[in-house]
Amino acid sequence: MNYYLKAGDLEKLSLFVSAEEFLLYRQKIIDNTNNAIDVLTYSRIPAVGFWNLTPFQQKIINECAYEIACFLLENREILDTPLTSYSINGVSMQFQFNQAIYSGNGVVIPKVTYKKLMSTGLCYGGL
Repeated sequence: MNYYLKAGDLEKLSLFVSAEEFLLYRQKIIDNTNNAIDVLTYSRIPAVGFWNLTPFQQKIINECAYEIACFLLENREILDTPLTSYSINGVSMQFQFNQAIYSGNGVVIPKVTYKKLMSTGLCYGGL
């Protein structure tokens, strides 16, 4: 079930990759986007219902969902790899997230998207 991505946003996402590849990744992107938002908001949205949020919160969540889906689709090869480093013939490469990436609670998204999601007031870890 798609909670946070709007249908028009899904159509925009399909422009990033071939139709076959999009069909292959479509449900995974939707699920991972929804899961990322639910984890970062401590599942408050399913608890109260998306339509019970303020219009501002709904708008920000829709925007963040699209940004997260784009990020996941554009970086799917890197995010799906089990490797953290690779070395061959003296040349090495390490996979590490930089300053522009937020990584927390098992979720990896752009930091600007996380800050935008925080503006909804749903990401606070306290009571």
